[in-house]
Parts: sequence; C-alpha cells; structure tokens
Amino acid sequence: MTARDTTTSITLAEAAILVDSVTVGAEIVDSRFTDYRFGLGDVIADNTSAAGVLLGAPHRLAVLASLTCVVEVDGVVVHEATGSAILRDPLRALVLVADHMASRGEVLPAGSTVLAGAMTDAVPLHIGHIYSLRVDALGSVGLDI
Repeated sequence: MTARDTTTSITLAEAAILVDSVTVGAEIVDSRFTDYRFGLGDVIADNTSAAGVLLGAPHRLAVLASLTCVVEVDGVVVHEATGSAILRDPLRALVLVADHMASRGEVLPAGSTVLAGAMTDAVPLHIGHIYSLRVDALGSVGLDI
C-alpha cells in the first residue's frame, strides 16, 4: 500500500519510502486462452485475465528482492523463486506505475494497492486441490477448491 498520494516520477529509493506495507498476494487468472498461451496483445484486447486476487496480512517493508516464494499444490512444491524475478526488485513495479501515472498527469492515490507482478509461472486451478503461496517474512495465502 502506498503511504501518500504520488504525482511525480519516483526513484527506487523513493519507492521504498512511499510503501506503507507489503503483503503476499496471488492473482486468480481467468482466461479464455487455452493453457495460458497468450501474449501481451491478447491480454490487453481481453481487458486482462484477472478474475481476483488473494492478499495476506500487511507487513512493514522487507528487502523484497531476496525473499523466497514457494508455490505448492496439494503440499507438493511446484514452483520456487525469489523476489528478484520481478524486474530484479518488486519495488520497480511501483516506480513504473508512478512514472506512468505522472506522464498522464494523474495521481497514484495514498492507500493504493500495486500488484508487483508474478515471481513464478501460473498454476492451473482444478477442483479438489489445495493451493498455497508462501513468501518468507510475508506469510502465505491459499485456496482450497
């Protein structure tokens, strides 16, 4: 969550100051494309593939690039990554959003939730399975469908 309104471009160091809290989060993707085979143009034309997001409890800012992420399906690890998988540092996502908003003369309001991006590949959801996403120092979110 952002701590204050932002109307200008920001640096990575300013992004770290701007962040009020961070959390573990998992996007629920819903796409009409089979096997996640789509490109950026497809996602834009489809108005994204986002069906929802699971968010954990908020935490004070940690060093995000070095945090470890583990994705499990039915207790079996299917993906592992670190925060550096997101633009080398997830805070860069906030820098890019702030830059984009500033270039349009728009405000990124205080309290905004900014999804940084995915550390791992998407995992298809199937009925009867239990899904878990765990990021050290931030906790976990899960889904039992």
